[in-house]
Amino acid sequence: MAGFGIYFIILLVTGTLLLAKTHIDLSVGDLIFQFIGIPPWSNGHELGLHYSVLLGILLVLLGIVGTVQLYKHRYPKILSRIIICGIIILYIFPFMTEKATFLLKHNSTGISSIDYS
Repeated sequence: MAGFGIYFIILLVTGTLLLAKTHIDLSVGDLIFQFIGIPPWSNGHELGLHYSVLLGILLVLLGIVGTVQLYKHRYPKILSRIIICGIIILYIFPFMTEKATFLLKHNSTGISSIDYS
């Protein structure tokens, strides 16, 4: 059963990244869905079901349940630590993407120096 622990952690991290917003107020899940060619919303732009958020919440819940069930005997405070880390990641992710954009676009010239969505 210990071999499944890494899969639950991967589900948790992937779900958290799907839910995280960038500095331009788009979720990473929306960007991934748009890149693949799947619309992130069921009824057009910001209407209907938000597929990337539903998938992100499902992955986070599966990751939390699996990780807590697997590691609660060894680490009794694992649930509170997962929740605190998830909140911190969702809070600092927009700042990280903004600073990464500044770093990547620092020496750019012309149209490539503009960040657009």
